[in-house]
Parts: sequence; structure tokens; C-alpha cells
Amino acid sequence: MRPDVLLMPRWTYLYDTAPLLRTLAGRVDFGALNASATTFVITAVDVESGELTRFANRDVGKTKATVIAPNHVLASGRLPPQFPCTGIRNDTTVHHYWDGGIVDNTPLGDVIDAFDGGRDVRRLIVIMNLFPAAAKLPTTFAEVNDRVDQLRFGNRLRQDKSTAEQFNALIAIVDALAQRLPHGLPAEYADAVNKFKLVETVEIALTADMAFNDPYGFRDFSRDGVEQHRKAGRDLTLKALRSRFASAAAALH
Repeated sequence: MRPDVLLMPRWTYLYDTAPLLRTLAGRVDFGALNASATTFVITAVDVESGELTRFANRDVGKTKATVIAPNHVLASGRLPPQFPCTGIRNDTTVHHYWDGGIVDNTPLGDVIDAFDGGRDVRRLIVIMNLFPAAAKLPTTFAEVNDRVDQLRFGNRLRQDKSTAEQFNALIAIVDALAQRLPHGLPAEYADAVNKFKLVETVEIALTADMAFNDPYGFRDFSRDGVEQHRKAGRDLTLKALRSRFASAAAALH
């Protein structure tokens, strides 16, 4: 917590996160992360322009590769007003960033862009949504605040998932129509259609009865709290994947 309480009327944040930079630098091998064949993308929103900015360890769609450093990770988690914005230099200009989740908490478009473009590739996105769509009626101010966060941060994911499903349906229709043409689609149209990707999505979400089990809502970052959330997420993920692949196996038979 900031110690300069006498200046509180001029505060723009509550907590000093400088120690987190040292933790990130000491615990994360950024050389390995930047060299990894796995695409790594994080987002932050420019406080002044309002633009969502992507930082990725390799070219992804229109996003050019950036050498990921601790300050990029810090910028992607600077949720105001608790935390200050992070300044990152771009050429000769310093841009100031908050958590990208304010604008788009789960940017599925970046994930889809990172997939291979081949038509024979099966693409499966597994999404961990920490914010349940349904929850019991809040009865305290703390629960009201938690519910607002659930609705604010969870709804965009559902919109993006719906958009991906609409694109899947559109691609299927175009493919079906192309098969009815004697010579298929003209080359210029075929190239445009091939840029779109069929994607399967598996959403892992908290259930309504889990919404307020944690008395600290989304603020419990204790070791025990994080381990409980991690175990609950893993159990939900395994259950969802077993169900998805069991259904696929049954369809094959």
C-alpha cells in the first residue's frame, strides 16, 4: 500500500507494484519465452488513446513481434484504480497502459490469428472463463462489486465465441456452395475464403454456486486461495474435455 497518505487527494492508484517487476525478472525466463515456438500474446489498453495494444513474441495477424519483457507483463495486469499504469517506450514516445481486460478480457481473435491457416488443420481453443454468466442475487456491497466484475469481464468472451461460431457457419455455407460450382470458386474468392479458419471452442466456466464461495471474491491472492482456484479450474477443464471428446468418439461410432 502506498505510504504517502497525506497526498491521497492526488493519488491515481493504491498499490506500489515495483516489487513485482523484480519477481517477474527473477522467476520467468524471458529468453526462453521469446524463443518459444508457442505463441504468447498479452494485451494492454493505452490510457490516453483508448486503443487495445497486443504484445506478442512472434508475428500474429497484424501484430508484429515484440521482445517480451517484465514491463509488458506488468502492463497487461495493471487493473485501475488499484494499480498504476505502466509506461512503455515505442520508438521515441512513451505510452502508458492499463490492463487490456478493461477493453477485451479474452481476445479470441488473437488466438485464432495464431493458428495455422491450412484447411486440414484441426483447431481447438480451450478457454478458462473466470466469470460465471449466472450467479445468485448479491446481498452485500462486496458481492455487488464482484457481480459487476463478472458481467463486465465475462460478457465480451461470450460475444467473441458467438462471432467465431457465426464465422464457422458462414465458412460451411461457402464451402457447400463452392462444391456446386462446376469449377469451384474463382481463385481470388478462394484465396479470401481460405484466410478464414474453422475453430472449435471449449469454454471452461465457473458455475453459479461457486460465484461467492470465496469471501474475498476475486481479491484472494493468498497461496491457499490460488491453489484452490487452480485445482477447481483444472477439475472443471478435465471434466469438460472428457465430455467433449467422449461425444466426438461416440459420433465416430
